[in-house]
Amino acid sequence: VRWRTDAYEPAPQAAAAADAALERLAARGSPSHDSMAARLSRARARDDRLELELQPVRWALRLVDGAAAESLFIHCLVRSPEGDWLAGRRAPWLAVLPGAWHLGAAGAVDAGDDPIATMRQELDEEWGLGGALLRLAAVLLEPSRRTVLLGVADVAGTAEPRPNDEHDAWAWWPADTGLWPDDAPTDMRLTATLAATLAPLPT
Repeated sequence: VRWRTDAYEPAPQAAAAADAALERLAARGSPSHDSMAARLSRARARDDRLELELQPVRWALRLVDGAAAESLFIHCLVRSPEGDWLAGRRAPWLAVLPGAWHLGAAGAVDAGDDPIATMRQELDEEWGLGGALLRLAAVLLEPSRRTVLLGVADVAGTAEPRPNDEHDAWAWWPADTGLWPDDAPTDMRLTATLAATLAPLPT
């Protein structure tokens, strides 16, 4: 990972939309502070490594659909030895996607931080699984213009998730995405299908 020293300058309309999104969050009592996070400026894959060039960017830009400026966040799926996926329902007080089900752990990368260290930290903070075996699966660009660094954590059969207050419910969803709840979003099913192509690491 290499960090650029110059911060990303958004278009004035995007900056104004981010300010408005923060005001809406504050009005409903959700966390509404802004900070400097990571933007993926460039990525290059080699045979044995992934090289990322990151740039400081306003965190709030990720709240603006279509103008997120390639803001980087990590998403780490958690897989059991049986191939099941750990799913959690986001608490209603959260700023992003309150009440929605999601897989594993996710979060923003703060300016200057290492994305893999952030991934382990989020696994530990959200589920108490920071020691799981971890690997990268993909770099994805969402329609909103957010960039996702996708990882998979294989946990031992004795591992017991300890959800924090960001979740108000959790479950192990089957390896077969066709058996998931009917309201599970299509993008979640596609992400799990992609991640499932990685053979489990020995635990």
